[in-house]
Amino acid sequence: MILIFASVPALFLPPAEAFGFAGSVVLRMVAVYGGFLTLSSNMNFSLLRERLSPFLGSDFSRSFALSLNLFPAMRSDLEAGWAVMHLNSCRRPRVANFPKMAVRCAVRNAGEISMRLKVREKMLPEVVIVKGNINSGKTGELKKIVEEEKSSGNNLIGFISPGVFENGDKTGFDAVDLKSGRRISLSRKNWSEEKGEKIGWCVLRRESLQWAEELFDDITPGSVLFIDEAGPLELGGGGFAGLIEKAARSEAARIYIASRTRSAARVADKFFQNHRVRYVNI
Repeated sequence: MILIFASVPALFLPPAEAFGFAGSVVLRMVAVYGGFLTLSSNMNFSLLRERLSPFLGSDFSRSFALSLNLFPAMRSDLEAGWAVMHLNSCRRPRVANFPKMAVRCAVRNAGEISMRLKVREKMLPEVVIVKGNINSGKTGELKKIVEEEKSSGNNLIGFISPGVFENGDKTGFDAVDLKSGRRISLSRKNWSEEKGEKIGWCVLRRESLQWAEELFDDITPGSVLFIDEAGPLELGGGGFAGLIEKAARSEAARIYIASRTRSAARVADKFFQNHRVRYVNI
């Protein structure tokens, strides 16, 4: 097919130039085709759809991602179909049969890929990232959402992390279990690094981190999860990274997670690549 497209312009050139021109066109088309095939074969289509949705709309983004996903699957299917035609025919299959076979492959693959995408999205929990700058009110927004989810009768698992103040100065954070209401010290400004992990201007206590992880030991299907919050520490594999990964693989209905604006997109990329992600801006 590439040779056919490359030879057409050469038909209108003098014989001395036609061969060289056709060869250069073939090389360019092979490079572009190979590059596109490699890109589309390794692309995260769910992530691409989420990135394009704010600009192109959800319907167009889904269709575009499905089209790119269709190409490598259709290519391999066509190759297999062409080989089967060879095996089942005493004569060499006619080129005229190829477009009909291509349409059948495209329709079949489009249906299968669309179904897989719908099943995957249905099975994975929806993720809502509440993002904002420092002291913008992310925890306050999570409190409002907690009350809304409680009023709907949903099972809540997780914690929020209100700030702790002394003489008007923020000295750290506590963690509040949404189920029992228990409140523990999570991080403090004056703790030594021997107590746990350094996170910005305070230290996250090791025992408190373990307590938070235990809240997610038994995630019942359909639960609503809250994590306050995720940032550079989690992106590096520390802090709440373990419980976030556990939540992402669970059968929860929704995951609410707070994150600073500069970290929110990276948190989504690292932990929720195949999930439906939406943002709440504070």
